[in-house]
Amino acid sequence: MTTDPVIPERLHDSSPSTKLSYLAIKRHGPIGTATIAELVGINPRTARDAVDELAERGEISIRPVLGDARRRRFSIESDSNSDPGPPP
Repeated sequence: MTTDPVIPERLHDSSPSTKLSYLAIKRHGPIGTATIAELVGINPRTARDAVDELAERGEISIRPVLGDARRRRFSIESDSNSDPGPPP
């Protein structure tokens, strides 16, 4: 079975919406759940569930939006958590 090199192997057991949310954050972050839902084509509640899972796994960083503590922005700070790939 081949795997997607853009999705870290440690997320391969996640739901499709979580994987797509990860990609949206990686490509467009920092972004909020409404933007994730729009980009991925999922319900905003599903986007919140996905970012909650990604946060629990330590895959994303969460920052509050200045002036509105209810809103958050999600990003992937670095590729330090990325799979190193196959050995040379």
